[in-house]
Amino acid sequence: MPSTDPPTPSEKKGNLPHGEMDGNNNETRLEKGNSVAMSETLHAQVANMTNEEQRSFLGDRLYPMVEAIQSREAEKVTGILLSMETPLVISLMANPEVLYT
Repeated sequence: MPSTDPPTPSEKKGNLPHGEMDGNNNETRLEKGNSVAMSETLHAQVANMTNEEQRSFLGDRLYPMVEAIQSREAEKVTGILLSMETPLVISLMANPEVLYT
């Protein structure tokens, strides 16, 4: 007869939802790799842009992320986030689970 006990962290490993930690508080390798790749890509894309171009470029990509979480205040929240330093905004975009906190 199959056990009805919940799976241990090591049994659950590999089946973790986006951004979740395993039982040892280790971020899944795939998630970490995706975040780094996205961050590097965004940094490269904005590297030669003016501040205004960076704000527009990042805002166009950040707004839908914010809208999915807070649709009524998406424009205001996006504006507030874009007032932060560009590397921090890129970090938020590469790790969208942070937007939920």
